[in-house]
Amino acid sequence: MRTALRVAASLLVAMVVVAPDLSAEAHQPTSVDIQVVGDDGLTQRFFDAIGQVIRSSSDFQIASEAGGGDVQLEIPSHLFWCERYGRTTFQRVVVVTTPEGKYLGTSIGVCGEDSLHDCAAEVLQDVRSFLERQPSDQVVTTRTGAYP
Repeated sequence: MRTALRVAASLLVAMVVVAPDLSAEAHQPTSVDIQVVGDDGLTQRFFDAIGQVIRSSSDFQIASEAGGGDVQLEIPSHLFWCERYGRTTFQRVVVVTTPEGKYLGTSIGVCGEDSLHDCAAEVLQDVRSFLERQPSDQVVTTRTGAYP
């Protein structure tokens, strides 16, 4: 009886030690489609910064086709900007929906032109929180940043 228990325990330990970690393989990045309405330079640079942050993320990837993806981000207009204290700041508004059009939230914040990458990272952090709250019919708006 003891021998059978030892063999069973040895097999169990061997299975745990040798078993592959499937959690890393099972993790699929969230596919993101980004759309932008504004065509001015600042809005386009912000759009590009969001794309760069998505490409460098392990949680997100750029959708392979327009209109596809697990989640859609839209910059619905030109960014409102102003010069303050010798620095260009802007108000960001990014609407987050599913491909079917279900509203997930809006990322709103004030950013500096000199910190586009940080601002884009804030948008993705908001997207993460919107996705964690899903499914929900709540309207969620996240505001980050402040004028210097």
